[in-house]
Amino acid sequence: MQRPARFAWRRWMSAAAAAAVVVIAVAAAWLAGLRLPEAGRFQSYANHTGDVAVLHLEDGTQVWLQDGTELRYAVGKGDGERIVRLDGEAYFEVRKNKGKPFVVSTPYLDVRVTGTKFNVNAYDDEPSVVASLVEGSVDITARSDGRVYRLTPGHSIALAKASGEVTYPPLNGDVVLAWKDNRLVFADDDIASLAKKIEKWYDVKVVYDPARFENSKFTVRLMEGERLDNLLDIIETALDAECSMRGDTLVITRRK
Repeated sequence: MQRPARFAWRRWMSAAAAAAVVVIAVAAAWLAGLRLPEAGRFQSYANHTGDVAVLHLEDGTQVWLQDGTELRYAVGKGDGERIVRLDGEAYFEVRKNKGKPFVVSTPYLDVRVTGTKFNVNAYDDEPSVVASLVEGSVDITARSDGRVYRLTPGHSIALAKASGEVTYPPLNGDVVLAWKDNRLVFADDDIASLAKKIEKWYDVKVVYDPARFENSKFTVRLMEGERLDNLLDIIETALDAECSMRGDTLVITRRK
């Protein structure tokens, strides 16, 4: 099938973009201890680069931001905590400091640590907020009822937004953290999960009939810089489907 070349993976729009990440140095006021009003305590960085952005916070913490993610970070020490507010997905390597806990705040849960490595997926359009711990330990506080959950390395916790139900999905680090290295991994994904990932990574709208793909699963690991054309060829073979681009909309149709 002939497809437009412009639908190449948007994260690799040029060789220069593929070789570099965006490095942001956060203002030294992070540790200045300024007693600023709430409106002035937070600065924002929104990543719309089409790539992964890396923030180097003044306290030594590093944050990888998925494309389409916004992070607001505290300018002053506040009440002795280092605070960031997340909308989207980010991976954190927090510099250890027992005297100043590091808090990642989302509308549904807060993640509190003193020093550790973890991932938080808190997109507005996802049904759950998911925290995944790679190293160290974290305390998860549900905003709905104030309950606190302790997470240990190699595990994830998912909080359903609608019901408040908490589950512990298995952590497949290769899948959860693939985005950090500009890789896209599908592992036993259903059509809904497949469509969401394609929309986020390739900046297209995906249309399909859920009933036609009931119980269909999809597993593939894409190479860095994989074009959308190649992924669609794989989908067509794996799901016995027809993929066609109509403007910026991808239509996936089951053949049988």
